[in-house]
Amino acid sequence: MSINFECQSVLQSANSPISKCQNGTLKFFILLPFVLCLIYNKAQKEVKTVNQDKIRKIIKQNNGIITAKELSYNKIDSWYLTNMLQKGELERVARGIYFDPNFDNYDELYFFQLQNKACIYSYHSALYLHRLTDRLPFINEVTVKQGYNAWRIKDSAIVHQVKKEWYELGKVEIKTYMGNLVCAYDMERTICDLVRDRKNQD
Repeated sequence: MSINFECQSVLQSANSPISKCQNGTLKFFILLPFVLCLIYNKAQKEVKTVNQDKIRKIIKQNNGIITAKELSYNKIDSWYLTNMLQKGELERVARGIYFDPNFDNYDELYFFQLQNKACIYSYHSALYLHRLTDRLPFINEVTVKQGYNAWRIKDSAIVHQVKKEWYELGKVEIKTYMGNLVCAYDMERTICDLVRDRKNQD
């Protein structure tokens, strides 16, 4: 009789409102981490979609190009670029410069100047940009201020150095054949440079 009485007491206790409340609380705390994980994963997917959409918008505006600097300016984590690189959606053309292969305007002149903003296209490169010759120079020809350390580009460009007061003279923005803006000297400055340096020109 005592055993039956004890069992009956346990059953009554389990079915009491307080016990049911405790069971509900226990279930809540067990399920809470899973619910929070689901919410977090959904939020992360939404953030990923938003950021990738931002990247694609920048790429479209830039004719297939995006830089790490633009990513930082728009407060987008570089992880998204890495992810798109791994998927083959982007190509790394130089340090901090990325290109979408779906665009057909791979532009070496533009990429070079993005990396080397102190360089102004001059001489034969400027002639080419002004459509005064249809021969693409075998190597970039640029002008910088005297004292500029050109060791990084010595294998990819012919570098001319001028006095500081002459550096900006005749500097203009001009579109490459791919439609991107780069800095070069105007036609008058270019012709003057070529005439002055005619002994070294072919």
